[in-house]
Amino acid sequence: MGAVEIAVHGWDVAQAGGRPRTIPVALAADLLAVGRRVVAEEDRGVRFAAPVEVPARARADVLLLAFLGRRESFA
Repeated sequence: MGAVEIAVHGWDVAQAGGRPRTIPVALAADLLAVGRRVVAEEDRGVRFAAPVEVPARARADVLLLAFLGRRESFA
């Protein structure tokens, strides 16, 4: 779960700093599998926002961010 936190918070910082970066798709796929196992509903609103709806066929990085309550961009 530490890797999920580091990757996603790194993404947050890059977005907030105006230097958006993507999470590599292969890494995001692995992290999404971890996140789905460890993020519980009671974590929503405390550690993570509610999931954001995205197409089921979206890239793994988009799915990971959406699962953890983030949008692909802040635009």
